[in-house]
Amino acid sequence: MEYKQIYKSAYNFMDEQIIEADCGKLCNHHCCRNDVKKGEQIGIYLMPCEYESMLKDTDFIKGLKIEKHRSKYYDISPKVGFLYYLYCDVEKGCLRELRPIQCRTYPFEPHIENEELYLVVENDQIHECPLLDKMEDWRSEFIKGIFLGWKELLKIQKVKDQIHYESQERIRGNNIRLKLDQSIFVEEEENMNLVNLPKIELHCHLDGSVRPETIIDIAKKEGISIPSYDIEAVKDMLIAPLECTSLVEYLKRFEIPIKIMQSEESLRRISYELLEDVSKENIKYIEVRFAPLLHMEKGLTVEEIIESVLNGMKEAEEKFDVKGNLILSCLRNMPVDTTYDVIESGKKFLRKGVVAIDLAGAEGEGFAKEFVEPIELARKYGYRVTIHAGETGIGKNVLEAIQLLKAERIGHGVFIKDHKEAYDLVKDQGIVLEMCPTSNVQTKAVDYYKNHPIYDFHKDKIKVTLNTDNRTVSDTTLSKEYHAVSKAFEMTYEDYKEIYYNSIDASFADLETKKKLKEYMK
Repeated sequence: MEYKQIYKSAYNFMDEQIIEADCGKLCNHHCCRNDVKKGEQIGIYLMPCEYESMLKDTDFIKGLKIEKHRSKYYDISPKVGFLYYLYCDVEKGCLRELRPIQCRTYPFEPHIENEELYLVVENDQIHECPLLDKMEDWRSEFIKGIFLGWKELLKIQKVKDQIHYESQERIRGNNIRLKLDQSIFVEEEENMNLVNLPKIELHCHLDGSVRPETIIDIAKKEGISIPSYDIEAVKDMLIAPLECTSLVEYLKRFEIPIKIMQSEESLRRISYELLEDVSKENIKYIEVRFAPLLHMEKGLTVEEIIESVLNGMKEAEEKFDVKGNLILSCLRNMPVDTTYDVIESGKKFLRKGVVAIDLAGAEGEGFAKEFVEPIELARKYGYRVTIHAGETGIGKNVLEAIQLLKAERIGHGVFIKDHKEAYDLVKDQGIVLEMCPTSNVQTKAVDYYKNHPIYDFHKDKIKVTLNTDNRTVSDTTLSKEYHAVSKAFEMTYEDYKEIYYNSIDASFADLETKKKLKEYMK
């Protein structure tokens, strides 16, 4: 494991001031003990691996005395073995950007009980901080940064061992004055920050992301009969529960949206509203997909259907800070020949908003063999290729989608976890997975968020992206998806950035758009 990167991330999180001022001016920098007598030496313990990762051979450490204290003689976990003790130079001071963890986290100590992380202030304070009586002035950014920093450091086993050891000592000695639980404030603030971060979505179905209010309105205006015009009843019909039994049950939720998406105006409006909705959570680029052949019940041609959706997207782009492109989905449960209808009709819109072809719908084993010729034709025309595969227990489908259909991206791909050849091919060729955790829980690809393979894939350098799949049917947003994954796997900001850049590189956007998307994260 790369400890240096973990420490860099922790240092960054823990770089906030405790109050909106220089707290040292309140007490003459008492926590650094600038009032020590001449000749007296003071110091701090460095955390396991901190010296080697961050401080060795730096200007910070030059001229300072450092000792190795072993657990045999000092109060250090036997599992850790030793800690470095750094003697401070009071007159020289220190470089703020390289000050050690113990300085950054003061007056808090990390504390673990029942495998939950807390921040505590001990009864036995070497430095009696005057701010302990003024907690109302403490900045939430400081407290959150300390929590996130320690959560990052707990990825290092020796750090975790030392904190466990100190926590047990603290409990035995009844040495806790104050204990903070991160749930008091962190969850709300993280949600807020996730909404504000720039985002990219590569896997979002138009017909699964229709506003319930819009369904009722269009049904009334166009005289379309639906089971109910009550908003709560419509929501119940659209939104799939987490307890769905299968993908087939999940797909039944699309029947009503498709029923009202049969006119040029309804298609224009729904695509416009989707881009409006995503812009509100700071999605800067989205690739919307839909199956044109499902929208021909009232006599529209495939070209008219595609053009209507593009018109709505372009109208939204002019009004909101979001860019969209369109992926045309062909359905595996329809005759293979119908795929040509979509490919031929859509080619006139290539480089005018249409960017790729997709295969979607219920997933049977070995489907790729049937679609080799139409997908090959699509590639010759200039379509990029993304394929739904490995969503429902068949990892081999991912292998064949790449080998036979030359898929550049895979929709879902969950079950490569059970198919080594597919897993290795995805990893070795840098095939990008469009992962949709909430949808996968609903369709029973996985049972719980914590059992979703996305984070294991990410840590093993498989390129993953995070997506909603269907915003309405899954009752989700991209911010909610990131929050669910962050909560299940303790994702860091560095993880977020890596997935964001994966999404840029994997997108079917032009180079100018990709350049602009990179600038949002600077």
